[in-house]
Amino acid sequence: MTLAVSQPTYIPSANYFDLIDCADNFIFLNDVKMEKSSWHHRNRIKKPEGEHFLTVPVICPNGILTMINEVELIPKTKWNTKHLKTIQQNYRRSYYYDEVFPFVFKLYSYATNNLSDWTIHTIVMICRKIGINTKFYNASSLQSKGKKDYRLVEFCKEIGCDTYISAPAGKNYIEIDNPGGQFVLNRIKLKYQEYEYPMYEQVYGEFMPYLSILDLLFNVGFDRTLEVLRSGRK
Repeated sequence: MTLAVSQPTYIPSANYFDLIDCADNFIFLNDVKMEKSSWHHRNRIKKPEGEHFLTVPVICPNGILTMINEVELIPKTKWNTKHLKTIQQNYRRSYYYDEVFPFVFKLYSYATNNLSDWTIHTIVMICRKIGINTKFYNASSLQSKGKKDYRLVEFCKEIGCDTYISAPAGKNYIEIDNPGGQFVLNRIKLKYQEYEYPMYEQVYGEFMPYLSILDLLFNVGFDRTLEVLRSGRK
């Protein structure tokens, strides 16, 4: 059984969903510190003139000590309506707009005042829609504690996984003390995601990689999204 872990982010790009798709189990690391102006609450779509950031207005009730699962959405800002309008304006000419937009509208209709609840719900809904059947957990609901690869190893033990799949950036702290870190010491196999962002036809101009998966959905449709997403896997 395999496990991957990542912090919940705002409608992430295809490589995030590939990491989920590679694993039997996936943990949303929702009980670590929130980083303002991070992917936790913003991502990019494409406009005729280039990239455009969609940013969710949030409140961190405990300041710099606020955990991701404690972050609140600022009430009465109508951010979801504004984001929907921007998405509608910039993807209405895409080939699969009529198919995809009603689903996106439903995503933005999800009612919650908690950021990670919204992002996790959205990621899971997109996964199920495109055919990813990975089992999901929230770190805040598990018993495993600790830091960095020590905690990741404990996650594997708690869920019953013998292989951990890490995003490439994880190597920066997993390998810092010894090759393979705590995984080797605990006889848990360690693999790194190898991904080259796939090219596909976009509605405007030259191809731009690492946009929100919304761009992929609108341009290739639900039936082909998983195929295109997996084509970047090495």
